[in-house]
Amino acid sequence: MTIRERIRLSNTMMIILPMVLTLVMGGILSFIIIGIAGIDPRYMSYERIVYETHSVALGAAGDGSYAFVTDDVLVYRADDGRYVIALPDDTALPAEINTSQRFSIAVLFLSFLLVAVYLTNRALTRYVFRSIVVPIETLVNGVHEIRDGNLAYRIDYTQKDEFAGVCSDFNEMAAQLLDMVNARREDEANRRELIAGISHDLRTPLTSVKAYLEGLEQGVASTPEARRKYFDTIKGKTDDMEHIITQLSLFSKLDIGDFPFNLEHIDIGQELVRFVDSHEKEYSEKGLEISLAAEGDGLYAEIDVVQFRNVIYNILENSVKYKVRERGEVRVSCRRDGDGVVIVLADDGPGVPGDALGRIFDVFYRSDSARNDPSKGSGLGLAISKKVIVRFGGSIRAENVDGGGLMMVVTLPGVD
Repeated sequence: MTIRERIRLSNTMMIILPMVLTLVMGGILSFIIIGIAGIDPRYMSYERIVYETHSVALGAAGDGSYAFVTDDVLVYRADDGRYVIALPDDTALPAEINTSQRFSIAVLFLSFLLVAVYLTNRALTRYVFRSIVVPIETLVNGVHEIRDGNLAYRIDYTQKDEFAGVCSDFNEMAAQLLDMVNARREDEANRRELIAGISHDLRTPLTSVKAYLEGLEQGVASTPEARRKYFDTIKGKTDDMEHIITQLSLFSKLDIGDFPFNLEHIDIGQELVRFVDSHEKEYSEKGLEISLAAEGDGLYAEIDVVQFRNVIYNILENSVKYKVRERGEVRVSCRRDGDGVVIVLADDGPGVPGDALGRIFDVFYRSDSARNDPSKGSGLGLAISKKVIVRFGGSIRAENVDGGGLMMVVTLPGVD
């Protein structure tokens, strides 16, 4: 029952219940008074009654108007307007209700009515307020739990009234607050890891550049060939640092949504064919063979072609860096899945530990010590890829392949 229905019922009962109780009590008091005073209920309706005790002959009396006649009772109206009840001599006279008795009865009825109204009001008010106060106290207790840091606290409210929605919203708010706090903690951890990753990945090439510059300064590279080698090394390390900074800048812009996308309706199958055709030779020289198995035309999605190619490039570069065979292989496929398009890139590399699958898209994350070599990547490529796919309205996840290897599954919303 809702609170509105309880209040409506309470107001109704405040009117009906005192009336019912008063009628019942009035009947009870009437029988009690009749029994105590000895008043014949047949005469209770008369306002002015005179009792006489003497033998009478049944017949006309007074003005001849009879009220009623029985075998032993004659009731008639006298000339002065009063009713006369004539009873046999041996009949005990009933008591006459006087003014003081009437006043006492009236006071008794009024007192009972007031008591009945008061008690009814107290009972119904307590009933209604209890249905309001208890849920409020429950909500206040929940607020105190959240204030004290117990974000996992939930209100268990089973009543079907107006507070049910409030308690449900409270639980949803608490769940969202817990998610926000966890996300903030995760962001703080990622930020610390980002700073540590930047420091680590920039320190290594910077140390090499400094060492080679000191070698040039001290004349260690005394021949033109040695100096050229030193300069080439310095240039390569500088390019590595520039790549890291460029990737970091791109990730930051994607993270805050400040990177403009040029979205187009693109046939994903055809785009993968074009990418593989233009990069197949390049990756073959790096020791990675690409095989494509697409469903064909008609799989459209809304993407930025340049950034989509960067995603595929980052995934392939990841496979090149961590392949365990002299010549690795990546199988690329594309298929329809309901209203979406699914792109799968599976390599035959070492894969990653199961507990690391969900973290390989974090910035500067490398799943094991073997991947902590900055020359094998900045750890930003897959993080950028995830940001791009999410901006497309899709998702990306990693799975280990049975028999060895890592599979990247990209899902994009399809368009007509």
